[in-house]
Amino acid sequence: MLFVLVVVLTCWLYGSRDSAWFEGWKAGILALICVVALLTRSAGIPLAVAGTMHFLWMRRFRELAIYGITLVLAIMPWIGWRVVNSVSVSPSSLLAYYLQYDVHNTAFYLMLSGAIKSGEMLWANCRYLLDSLEMIWLLPVFPQLRLKLFALSLLAVGAYCSIGKHSVFLTAFFVFYLLLILGWPFSPIRYVLPILPLLLLFVFRGIHALENTIRRIWRGTEKLPLSVLVRVPVYLMVCLNTAWLVSTVQPSNDRWVRGAFGQRLDYSWSGFLETFEWIRTDTHQGDVLATGYDPMYYLYTGRKAIVPTYHKPETYFYPYEGANFEVGSVEDIKREFRLHDVRYFITNPLDQFREGKAVEKVIAALLASYPTRLRLAFAMRAATDDTEYTKYPRRAKVVR
Repeated sequence: MLFVLVVVLTCWLYGSRDSAWFEGWKAGILALICVVALLTRSAGIPLAVAGTMHFLWMRRFRELAIYGITLVLAIMPWIGWRVVNSVSVSPSSLLAYYLQYDVHNTAFYLMLSGAIKSGEMLWANCRYLLDSLEMIWLLPVFPQLRLKLFALSLLAVGAYCSIGKHSVFLTAFFVFYLLLILGWPFSPIRYVLPILPLLLLFVFRGIHALENTIRRIWRGTEKLPLSVLVRVPVYLMVCLNTAWLVSTVQPSNDRWVRGAFGQRLDYSWSGFLETFEWIRTDTHQGDVLATGYDPMYYLYTGRKAIVPTYHKPETYFYPYEGANFEVGSVEDIKREFRLHDVRYFITNPLDQFREGKAVEKVIAALLASYPTRLRLAFAMRAATDDTEYTKYPRRAKVVR
């Protein structure tokens, strides 16, 4: 959320072609904001690139120097800390998921070895992006109305009408950020929020352009409801989102929260709370857990945790609706467990994860490979979460 707020603030301050925030020493403020975005998420790189592109395009070399020097001085402490505290990990290590990004699997890097995989990823991410917009606008609520094509048409028309109306900085940021999320080996649905305000702006500009076109073709329609009909689908989308927001923030009885399309979700976490307590009281501080919910168990129990399978999102989403999931082999995972001295294996339903079925299949094979060395240490009483804790016996600290 912090990253989204920083991006929206930057676009608001520096989005206008005549913005005074580009002049003189204020270019240094832009550099500091870009550094905050970079330190929040690596996806802030397009902001820094857009700032450089703006000053180069506008031939403001004095401001470019201020911007560049401030940017370098502000980011150098972080780079220095990374160099001093860098950790070398094997590409096959389970820890690689936490320590580094694998840029070798991005679409633009894959172009060096072949255009087929690169094009496959770009095409799939474009479709995922359109699907995410459909979900954000809640269009699946009324599939019979076929609003998706209409909304995307308004978006495209509005984007075309926006060319030249904003600063080079804002235009460059939008283009580079869009290329980043389309070329990254993951579904862009989780990355679209920072540019969502711009997409909504494009939709409303598309409405305005379509209304003007109707008035030019059929003169006098400003007194008729014909041009107003263009706004009806957008009004419907606004009403749907407003209703969803109202249902989300309305007072509840602390037993459920709202999910997608107003779906009620259990708020109690009864099973998790029960197992958190068991881990805190019946395990040692230095015990290592293996679980698909590794950050959550570390946060609520203080025990170190790692995900029990390899994280390879480039196999989760491509090709579109035909992915071949790769989460690691049993022998590779057992070797990693021995390396990291894993003491407890926690099983949970993983249906909400895209790779969940593949992970559950590997976990079942992994548990079966220890027919005599595992014992059930704890099983939660609540039936909703279906959580089990499988412990390696004390006499076998190293998994074999």
